[in-house]
Amino acid sequence: MKNLFTIENSALLLIDHQVGTMSWVRSLELDVIKTNTLVLAKSAQATGMPVLLTSSMETQAQGLLFAELQQVVPDAYKDRIQREGQVDCMTDQNFSAAVEAMQRKNLIMAGHYCPKISSNKFNWLGICSSSALNSIFVTN
Repeated sequence: MKNLFTIENSALLLIDHQVGTMSWVRSLELDVIKTNTLVLAKSAQATGMPVLLTSSMETQAQGLLFAELQQVVPDAYKDRIQREGQVDCMTDQNFSAAVEAMQRKNLIMAGHYCPKISSNKFNWLGICSSSALNSIFVTN
């Protein structure tokens, strides 16, 4: 049980839940994706688990993050990491530094694209919130 995910040792990373990006998904309706995303954010907020948001190229077709995230996790929204277009968010120095700064061993990641974590520093659970299969990937 050494790799047990708990509120105290985990963080939620919501990746690219942007209006434009998520509208390109065809495996689920946008409303379902939005609901899944907001349930994750509300659950983390209610339990005190840290939340980190990131977006890519908000001024382009990808657009802003879901507006509802601003109401559900206002501090995380204000402090979101705005990337310049890197698909794998872990290659963005600001994002990877923010993940490190949270000092959480376990990462719960959800998004259109979940990054590859090749480091042994983290255990991670990836939830593809834009998949009809609601894919879950676990590593340790």
